[in-house]
Amino acid sequence: TLLEATDITETEARLTWTSPQSVTQSLLDVARDAAFTDFVLQNELVVGGLTRLVTGLQQETQYWARVRTEN
Repeated sequence: TLLEATDITETEARLTWTSPQSVTQSLLDVARDAAFTDFVLQNELVVGGLTRLVTGLQQETQYWARVRTEN
């Protein structure tokens, strides 16, 4: 699964990913650290799509994202 951030502003970013056609839902995590202990979103359910606009981000802050797809 390829995950990409686009349409990045000071407070939001659009996350888009690829997945096999058989996938029906995705679980998205966004964190302020690479160990994923300081979550902004945790297990955010995305059904029927491969994109999510993440809002409420802070300027000058680095974020990490990961997605898990499920059938």
